[in-house]
Amino acid sequence: MKPVVTITNFFPEKALEKLTPYCDLRTNQTENSLSASALAKIASESFVMITYLSDKIDSAIIDKASNLKLIANYGAGFNNIDVGYAAKKRIWVTNTPNVLHETTADLTWSMILGVARNIVPADRFTRGNQFRGWSANIWGEMYMEKL
Repeated sequence: MKPVVTITNFFPEKALEKLTPYCDLRTNQTENSLSASALAKIASESFVMITYLSDKIDSAIIDKASNLKLIANYGAGFNNIDVGYAAKKRIWVTNTPNVLHETTADLTWSMILGVARNIVPADRFTRGNQFRGWSANIWGEMYMEKL
């Protein structure tokens, strides 16, 4: 009998294909968060749960998990899981660390550049068909509407 692995939310098809031969895979491919009672039922049936940050896995849900050995959070955080309580119940908790550092830094720099170079106002000005060519007072023209 294969172990039951339950995924609580949408999961990439490629990953599902890789998991399927090794387990009784149960998925919620709807992108809708499950209720606490549905999560408790899943916990009671699963050997592994792959959860999202939107899934609150508290002590009440963990208490239903008689066969659960792993809660794998599909995300960088784990503040949605009572990790201490899971550890007491000898359930491993994992997450996906170190995957957002570069993208967060990139986004931060893009916002800094956007503000420094007036990207959003210039885009609105251009899309609003207000650009009539370069002028020495182009920034004044862009901001005259707001005054």
